Amino acid sequence: MKKKILSAVLTVAMVASLMAGCGSSKADTSTQTTDGSESTGSSASGDTIKIGVSGPTTGSSAEAGTHVNTGIQMAVDEVNADGGITIDGKKKQVEVVYYDTGSDAQTGLSNCEKLITSDKVDFLFCESFNSAVGVATMEIAKKYDIPMATLEPVSSAISDKIVEDPESYKHFFKFGWDSNVYGDVCADTVLDLIDKGSIKAPNKTIAICGDETDYGRSNLAAVVEKMEAEGYTVVSENYWEFGATDLYSIISDIKTKNADIIFSCSTTPATGVALIKQLAENGLSDVPHMAIYFPSQPEFVEQIGSQADGLMWAPLLVDVEHDKTSKEFQDKLTEYCGESVTFDYIDGYSDMLVVLKAMEAAGSVDGDALSEALLSEDGYDTYKGHIQFNPENHTIYCGEGYVEVKAAQIQDGASYQIYPIESALAEYKPTQK
Repeated sequence: MKKKILSAVLTVAMVASLMAGCGSSKADTSTQTTDGSESTGSSASGDTIKIGVSGPTTGSSAEAGTHVNTGIQMAVDEVNADGGITIDGKKKQVEVVYYDTGSDAQTGLSNCEKLITSDKVDFLFCESFNSAVGVATMEIAKKYDIPMATLEPVSSAISDKIVEDPESYKHFFKFGWDSNVYGDVCADTVLDLIDKGSIKAPNKTIAICGDETDYGRSNLAAVVEKMEAEGYTVVSENYWEFGATDLYSIISDIKTKNADIIFSCSTTPATGVALIKQLAENGLSDVPHMAIYFPSQPEFVEQIGSQADGLMWAPLLVDVEHDKTSKEFQDKLTEYCGESVTFDYIDGYSDMLVVLKAMEAAGSVDGDALSEALLSEDGYDTYKGHIQFNPENHTIYCGEGYVEVKAAQIQDGASYQIYPIESALAEYKPTQK
């Protein structure tokens, strides 16, 4: 029986055999902390630690959000089966309460309010996937004295807010990297291939296109900054409505401007499929193209088939064929729910375990104690990579020795690492269609 988390609003406590005798204690009212923020009753005084998760399980981001939730629950089930975690000298089981956002910021805010005031969670993942929702739900940190984090949102706006107002966000953490990481890996991959003569860019011109979201704009802005610093000019820049599939007007602009290279960014596989198909229809399939995120989703390659060949993309974080860590996690996931691994599964699993390990290290769910444990200089080894937070912006470090973001190219229907070149698994192949 699969354990995949599918429902829109779902409370999952423990495996049934572990629920006997477990309960939670909820305070009836909120109280004021010394800094003016509200403090709600916690479940931690009982036998249960309660984690809240708000993210998309319906709508265009449902697949990714569901995978994240499954990874989270997989981690929790393992911990509970091993007896739980030790808090205040007592073993406690872990319960997760999930709410669906449908990728809507207002819904995300409402979810977080309910998770804190009604469900009395001890830790809150205020957004599992969408950057715009993650930025919006940061306001909750100003109101409640509870440790919280975003899981996959990447927008640098989140880190910037933490730096600008460290007191309000002293218990807020960002498990996703910043937009500049995408800017570096995407631009550096293309620039390296140009230097090697594998890609031709005689006019030094680029086209930019992506989701009209914080994620799309911030990531592509980071790419533009890097490319412009190397003397490249943006001749076409367009953004589509989130989830759009009619991209012909944007593609017409790219074709008219005759850009040497295309950079795109979307979190929706359907948009990615439409983009690649419509570029091909307009004779642009041989233009070097670096995409952010959507090629990482299995349904993208399944739907687009051979038309994806030649496409470069980031972030390559899962490679079951060549990476033993990915293979090990695939084996665990197969045993757990029979699914094929994506980074979203690994992300949910890894980030949840980091929070639980930090709670156990702190021996408490208190905001100050838990934040100190999360900021440990030793960091945490996970399937995602070595997770260590920058103490200035509470965002994970990326690069060698941490979470390493790589670039790939789709060749004959499979993705192969092409950057960093020192550990690349395949040479870049010019598109031939």
